[in-house]
Amino acid sequence: MKKLAIALLMIFAAAAANAGVIYDIQINGSYNEGDIVQVEGVVAVAAYNGVWLLEAPYGAGNGIWVYLGSGHGFVPGDM
Repeated sequence: MKKLAIALLMIFAAAAANAGVIYDIQINGSYNEGDIVQVEGVVAVAAYNGVWLLEAPYGAGNGIWVYLGSGHGFVPGDM
C-alpha cells in the first residue's frame, strides 16, 4: 500500500510540475480576479462570444472559458 501511495504522489507531482497558467488559475488559485495573464492552448469550443481553451496535459483543471466578445474569428483547433 505504501508503494502505491508513493507512486500516486509521484504521478500527481509530475502532473502539477507540467501544469500551466490555466491550471494555476483553476486549481492553485495563483491569480486574483482582475489580474492580467497570458494563456496558451488549443481552442476546443468556439462560440459567438468566446472560446473554451485547453492546455496540456489536458486533465481536470486545464480548461477555461475565455470571453472575447463577438467577432473573434477563432475556430476549434486554433492555438
